[in-house]
Amino acid sequence: MAQDKLEEERRSSELGDQLTSQEEVLELLGSNPLLEQLPRSSLMLIAKKVKQIVFGPGDYIAREGEQGEGLYIIMSGEAEVSFSTNAALGQALPILKKGDFFGYVPVYYQIERVRDGYTFAARHVIARQKGQQIFILNASFQKPNEDGPEHQLPMPLAPNPDQVLSFEADFDKSVVDPRIHPNHRRALAIRLVQQLPLDVRLCNPRNRVHPKRMEPREKVWVRARGKLSDDQGLHRCVAAYASDFYFLLVGLRPHALLLGVHAIPLSLDHSLWFHKSFRADEWLLFTIESPRLSNARGLVFGHFYTQSGELVISAAQEGLFWNPNAQKKSAKL
Repeated sequence: MAQDKLEEERRSSELGDQLTSQEEVLELLGSNPLLEQLPRSSLMLIAKKVKQIVFGPGDYIAREGEQGEGLYIIMSGEAEVSFSTNAALGQALPILKKGDFFGYVPVYYQIERVRDGYTFAARHVIARQKGQQIFILNASFQKPNEDGPEHQLPMPLAPNPDQVLSFEADFDKSVVDPRIHPNHRRALAIRLVQQLPLDVRLCNPRNRVHPKRMEPREKVWVRARGKLSDDQGLHRCVAAYASDFYFLLVGLRPHALLLGVHAIPLSLDHSLWFHKSFRADEWLLFTIESPRLSNARGLVFGHFYTQSGELVISAAQEGLFWNPNAQKKSAKL
């Protein structure tokens, strides 16, 4: 009799846990804009098909608008980072503003608090997808310190951004030009349909009809489209995105190679140093140079200057220049 009673209590407890979990799933489903219009009966059918995941130590998940322990799962790659100006170093937590995870493979970010000092803080981040490690980030933070000496490289001369053709205008002409290699036009068209959130203007664009060897240098004016908030975290995210947009392509200039025809650059590593506060919705001059490309690996360095000439960001990136015409091999990276 006692054994039967214990078994009954165990089943009752499991049933209670299932009901609680199902209510949590229903709450999450109901917060999705695409599903909130469905009747509760339909949501319950969907909830029964949901497989729940148990997170281990160091793994966190945050719902829309919630603050977590410094880690967020961004299912669609759409997020807005917000930092509190009054928060102590190492305690500023981002807030996930929007994201629709249905139909996407989740990415899990695991954060290690390497250091929390009075002046410096450090984090080590590992991103995993389907159990595989796909990304590693090492980040270092410092409280502002204006007491030390200061110098910078002067901003190179460049035409004003209103004197330079916009990226879209330059691409529009190239995409419909029959003299340009069709593979290159296809690569440009793909970039056009991506609806770039940046206004990008190359100071010295390449001749795509008759490609010529050029120095491995370029100057690019760039800014976000529209007005951004005053949050420096958001401006740095925009600048980080912008730094990866045209960076490696400078390595193709000395060889008269065209994107999508002779080479496709793939980023291997990317480093950024933020020196000063800035606004990413105002023009920044991105100066780029590539000192070396060999063994299918290229190295580029860059600097971001404000229109007033202040150096605010330094950047470095290494990339693999894959030849799409090379014979495919079974070996993987």
